[in-house]
Amino acid sequence: MSSDPETPITPTWGPLRSFGRIKSRTLKPRQAALFDTLLPTIAVPDPAAGPIDPQALMPGAKAVWLE
Repeated sequence: MSSDPETPITPTWGPLRSFGRIKSRTLKPRQAALFDTLLPTIAVPDPAAGPIDPQALMPGAKAVWLE
């Protein structure tokens, strides 16, 4: 790097490398079916649609904590 104020400071290293999967595998047919049928029944509703009643999400629970 240069101490010259006219020269912009740029990093000397290359692009960020990812050690792992960048793209996931496709879902198996059973997983895709569960994604389409089960997930909508257990998903927490969108808070933008209105207030959420935690007791309605988990009936019978003595205490409900959402984090």
